[in-house]
Amino acid sequence: MGDESEFILGLSIKDMEPVTISREKPHTLLISGTRGSGKTNLVRLLIRQINNRSNARILIFGNKSEYVNVIKENDILTDDPGIVDDYLEELASELQVRKDSMDKGTLVDANPIYVVIDGFKACMDGIVQESLNRLNAIAQLGEGLSVMLIVAEDTEILNPLRGYIPVLNKMASMQVVILGDHPSKHELIDNKIFIENERH
Repeated sequence: MGDESEFILGLSIKDMEPVTISREKPHTLLISGTRGSGKTNLVRLLIRQINNRSNARILIFGNKSEYVNVIKENDILTDDPGIVDDYLEELASELQVRKDSMDKGTLVDANPIYVVIDGFKACMDGIVQESLNRLNAIAQLGEGLSVMLIVAEDTEILNPLRGYIPVLNKMASMQVVILGDHPSKHELIDNKIFIENERH
């Protein structure tokens, strides 16, 4: 099993060893794959681990029916971009306080915050420009502030959308999980894990 600094994605078909990815840094996680490849199932697995291991706060943008059974009481689950706007506005103020404390060397253990977007295009099409700027700031400045951005989207939709959040163009600054067939499946290459889905 992985330690407290890792997410467990599953077991490698090759050797049945846990496939893990850091939950600390890089602090932006991008999950892509073809339609039906298991992106939402993987996000559900990550949310269960978050809620089992920490006093984290989670905002989830996605299909409510997919997540209603994995969230805890204080999690926010929505398919309304306006609620994402409101949450990010409040979060920006809190993260500024955390950053000021970190700059002064006085930041203590802060409860982690996760912003989960399952359906990147639907969210981006609905939120205001200031929220896009805040998401980009989270992606760039989240390290050390105990905040992580998790984005899931179909591969064919994702590539044209990278301009929304410039940091998504900087592959070295994020962790990437690609679901589906790939010649390097189950191997960690730089910060990318390629997983082959076996469908029964």
